[in-house]
Amino acid sequence: MKEINQSQTDGSMFKMPVQVGLYFSHNKQPMIKTIQVNAKANVFTFPVDAEPEKLILDPNSWVLMEVVVTKK
Repeated sequence: MKEINQSQTDGSMFKMPVQVGLYFSHNKQPMIKTIQVNAKANVFTFPVDAEPEKLILDPNSWVLMEVVVTKK
């Protein structure tokens, strides 16, 4: 389960699709999932067979944003 929070300084909120890249040790290519960000706080769950080595939000850098990823 991953949580995505928007934190614009002017209080605005964006609604948009964003890709998530899930990287596993047994695959050279990431598993790409598209999520719909539509609230200040969004929670997503991805069914997978193993824990990803890393997760990259917007792996192709299509969205202008700063990203901080933390593991809980």
